[in-house]
Order: sequence, then structure tokens, then C-alpha cells
Amino acid sequence: METSDAEPTVRTCGTRPIEYAVVVPDDDRFRGAVDSLEGAIEADKNAPAVLVLLVDDNTDPGLITEELGGLPGIAVSDTHAPPDPVAFFDRSHPEAFDLVASLPVENGVDVHDVRPETAFGSESHGELIEAGLVWVEIGAVDPAAFLRTVFETDDSGESPTAFYVVSDAVPGGDTTAVATPNFERVDVGTVFAEVDGDRLVANWPFFPVLFDECGVDGVVGYRAARVGTSVAEARAGLRPDSLR
Repeated sequence: METSDAEPTVRTCGTRPIEYAVVVPDDDRFRGAVDSLEGAIEADKNAPAVLVLLVDDNTDPGLITEELGGLPGIAVSDTHAPPDPVAFFDRSHPEAFDLVASLPVENGVDVHDVRPETAFGSESHGELIEAGLVWVEIGAVDPAAFLRTVFETDDSGESPTAFYVVSDAVPGGDTTAVATPNFERVDVGTVFAEVDGDRLVANWPFFPVLFDECGVDGVVGYRAARVGTSVAEARAGLRPDSLR
């Protein structure tokens, strides 16, 4: 079933009660992925129905959250270019921890402490995270395969996901060269990038996130701290009293 409005376009995949929502860009690549997801859900009688919203850069995030009606879910995008999917979430939503761990991603990153436009180049993207959605950057990964994997019904439990919290963005320049892999610890005194000929040296240990894979102008990537490798460790390290 599909209904069209000015913004967003709303589709429902499946006939069972809707338990989950997905927000994706309204382009050919992701429209094809939604078609594939719809077929997979219809073939799997145990899969819940999914509300899908197709949006563009001009879609009012308020209209999106209104359509979601409080449903848990994910927003999938290719703004950034990681080789493997990365999930971003806001720790002010306790349910986000379990949702991240249920996804086919190796790394989940809390962005509560940075401004949305700093992390995503768009304040509207950040508003969806603030509303409780988990934002997944899939880069060049096939969105159809990713979405099918998300909604495959099995009993494997949570995936081995490492959790991080972003502290700040590293400003970029006209020319940037990155000298350290993402999600690998950078120790004090390590040269981790070069911007416009100036070497950047770590003043404190951190983990790079989206270094050389960031789709935001003027940003090399993000510095983060590692919180743990399980939901329990992430909840303990990102307690509600750390919110501001």
C-alpha cells in the first residue's frame, strides 16, 4: 500500500500490526530497497509490518516525527561513506541501546553531546535522532540487503556491537590526509591527520569516527571515547545523569 503526500511519502510493508519504522531517502536506490523489503516481509510470515517514510532534504522533520507516531525505528542514509554500516543514536532514549545492538552493525555511536549539524551537516537529521530514531550510515553497502538483514527473524540475540560517545568534530580544510584507521585507539602524541599541510597531534587518547569518510563539509571526522562492547556496558557508561 502506498500513499503520496507533499512530504513525506508513506508506505506500509506487511499486513500485521506495525511495530517498526524506517526512514530512507526518496531516491531510486532506496525506493528499490523498499520494494525488496516489502517482498521479504510478505514472504516471512513472522516479520512485523513496517512503516516506511521516504523523505528528501526539504522534508519537514516535524512531519516525519508526526507520521512516526512514537514508533521505534531507524533512519538509513548514505550521507557519509563508511565501508561498513555505522549506527548513531542519542543516549537520552534508553530503548536506543537495544535497537543498536539488534542491527547488523559493528559500531554504535552516541552523538548526544554534539550539535546535529556538526555530525550530519543537517539539523533535520539530528532532530530524528533526538526523536528516538537510530541513524544508520550505510555508505556503499546495498540498502536492499541491509534492510532485509535488519528484518530477518531469528533468535540470535544482540550482535557484538562496540559502543562509543562522540566528544567533538575535527575541523578540516582544503586538503586533508588521514593517518589512522577508524575505531582504532589513537594514543597521546600520535599524528592522526594532516590538514592543509599542518600535522594534527593527539593531545588525549581517542577513537576516530568517520575519519576520511565524513560527508560534512569542513569536517575531517569525529573524536570519540569507547564505552563498551555490550548493551550493559554502554548503559553503565552512558548513564542518564551524564545528560546535559
